[in-house]
Amino acid sequence: MLKNKRVAPRISLVLALFSAPTLESFRTLPETQQQAFIASYGRLSHPDFVSTGPAKLPSYYVTPEGRVELRQVARMILKLSKEHHYRAIYSIGRSGTGIMAYLIGLGENVRDLPFSWRGVRWAVMTGGKRAALRVHLKALGLSPKEIASAERPILLYDNVYSGTGVTTLLEEIYIWAHEVGLADEVKAKLHFLGFFPPWMIAERSLRELHRAALRERLNSAAPPSTDDIDKAARAVSLPGEHKLARYASRVFSMRISTAFFEYATLYGPNVQESFIPDKWEAAVNSQAESAKFLGQLEEPAFVELHYLISEGIKDSRRKTCADVHSFQLH
Repeated sequence: MLKNKRVAPRISLVLALFSAPTLESFRTLPETQQQAFIASYGRLSHPDFVSTGPAKLPSYYVTPEGRVELRQVARMILKLSKEHHYRAIYSIGRSGTGIMAYLIGLGENVRDLPFSWRGVRWAVMTGGKRAALRVHLKALGLSPKEIASAERPILLYDNVYSGTGVTTLLEEIYIWAHEVGLADEVKAKLHFLGFFPPWMIAERSLRELHRAALRERLNSAAPPSTDDIDKAARAVSLPGEHKLARYASRVFSMRISTAFFEYATLYGPNVQESFIPDKWEAAVNSQAESAKFLGQLEEPAFVELHYLISEGIKDSRRKTCADVHSFQLH
């Protein structure tokens, strides 16, 4: 008779409440459901497909600009993947889910890395949160031992505005790696790609300077013009780039439009909860099933992801990421 048997907590499904639908979920949909999703694509171009607060707009990914920019972003990832032969590509947080869905359709090995530091900029990383985050990372194959022992590097990508969130994530991986004597090996295997909106960053910075001037009663200070913002935007680089370079051996960046960034990070629908620190510990014992397309026809986020995977599959059959043309970022 066994006595005092300890049952280890199940963590194989630690991401269940937060991960996006997989390609398997897409492919195993009954044909009637596939056709129903396809018939729902028209909703994406409706003027109020998204209704977030005062914002009412169609899916950015079906607009002419969005179709082009999505493929430009994907081509950047494909280019890096071809050059560096990544073991895996991870999409950090919810804002990259649209890109991930399209890339999955193209046949790329992209994994969901639920993580968010939004709204907790000044939060303290407690021992409990750090331990839970490490369980989370290990379940994803991102423990120091797994990263260091990989034969090929790993790419993580994210949409970046301040750089606080992704810097926190990479710093936590580095701290863990340092504790087990693998800091240099882990850094050598990590690459990061950040997509950032230069015009949006420049506009906010100049407007804050203008407000500061008004507070100092410099009433002659004129608000920034479009030309002023354009000029400042040309000088904007990836936020937090120098800090990121402490933890990743290669840091890449790409400029994106304000429209792309705002849709992906603020307005677009999401299939999963934001994986903020308060939920890390609760997720450790989660045993719920991962998100699936079946029965989600009324949910805008699932219709959009279905469309993006389908677009990736169609482009992969044409053996192209689609011919894209440059357009003005704004």
